Amino acid sequence: CNLCVMCAASSFMWLEPLSEWLKREVNATTSDISWLTSSIEFSDIIFVLPCSLLADRWGRRTVLLIIGPLCIISWALAMFTRGLIFLYLVRCIQGIILGVVFAVAPMYSAEISSSKIRGCLGANFSFMWFLGTLYTYATGHYTSYRTYIICLSIFPILFSLSFFFMPESPYYYFMVKDNVKAATALKWLRSGEDINDEFCLTQEAVLNDMKQKGGWVDLFATSSDRRAFLIVQIVAFVRYMSGLTAIIAFASDTFASDSDRLIKPEQFTLAMGTILCISALFSSFLSDTVGRRRLLIWSTIGSTLSNLSISIYFFLQEKTSVHVQTIAWMKYLGVASFCVCSNVGFGQLIQTVQAEFFPTHTRCIGGAVTGVTSGIFAFINLKLYHTLNEIFGMYMNFLTFALVSLIGAIMTFIYIPESANKSLAEVNENIKKITNEPLIGSV
Repeated sequence: CNLCVMCAASSFMWLEPLSEWLKREVNATTSDISWLTSSIEFSDIIFVLPCSLLADRWGRRTVLLIIGPLCIISWALAMFTRGLIFLYLVRCIQGIILGVVFAVAPMYSAEISSSKIRGCLGANFSFMWFLGTLYTYATGHYTSYRTYIICLSIFPILFSLSFFFMPESPYYYFMVKDNVKAATALKWLRSGEDINDEFCLTQEAVLNDMKQKGGWVDLFATSSDRRAFLIVQIVAFVRYMSGLTAIIAFASDTFASDSDRLIKPEQFTLAMGTILCISALFSSFLSDTVGRRRLLIWSTIGSTLSNLSISIYFFLQEKTSVHVQTIAWMKYLGVASFCVCSNVGFGQLIQTVQAEFFPTHTRCIGGAVTGVTSGIFAFINLKLYHTLNEIFGMYMNFLTFALVSLIGAIMTFIYIPESANKSLAEVNENIKKITNEPLIGSV
């Protein structure tokens, strides 16, 4: 399943190394490139809801298998066509890929994993995303366009071949009342371990939860539903508005005009991608030991300080006569620490939190709504990046990111409870206790 995340990452990031190529080959302006980069969010927002609903109707595995063919089609178009219109079509297809991955993959991972490793698997989503980003940086900056597209086509082929042999989610089988297939899938996933207790608990929890019809109203039907929705939206807001999306999408352009030029822009993107990968890898082991809540608080506070330091650097560079060459380390240290801090918490936990806090009967619809809000947040973040830079200067972007991170820290401290090492049923029961609701069976 994690290979599909690399497919999504390369689909999202592939334009980053191509700024000069786009200006040269298709006569794209800076505004065109900005719209191309952010336009992927339009189809993401439109298709994330149908993808989530189809996951309930067809199954999580079936919907995820669509990713491979869609990726191949998009890369074929990128390879054999030229012009902005075709590139927008490519971005439209890639937006569907994002919608599938972000709405269905976290759900599938959470439902097939045991409570002991769910946080680690959820964090692997982040690691695979940044591994795909690093791969895109490395191949895009140092190979020809045709070779670059061929390299990006490898992941969807590998994903299709490997994921074809994975079982469907046991939760889905329980939802459609196919207990035999649910038991078979659970046995395969637990590799011969005794599944009797888990089978009975999961079956009871899903059946109890499915007594409620999972519609739009159910997202806000009770105080616990509203609290769960708020929790997920807080993490999504911080994840997509605190700057990480825009920074990795426009890394080369952001630091191409720096006066210090200690390293080349393409070298900077590779270094940043490497830091993101390493920090995501190590942070994946922290989620279940340190705890989600504590990591989110540390992450948002650290991101606030990191973005603030970068903002100060750019303010001194753009608005004063201070020679910033002597404090260039401030910018690089700020970016590096932001990469680490974001990955420790909200960068890697958004999928885990989404899968854990939404109960079974609203998990699909909740994932769809979160996909829409995340797409809106990401689009705003990407489009405002160049706008704020042109009107105020680059420092305003990072000052805004610092403010978002600070708001996230406060909201996390107030509203988000711990969910590490708890079953999905226990997470939901804990929310009910917090909101003083009766503890009826739900997941």
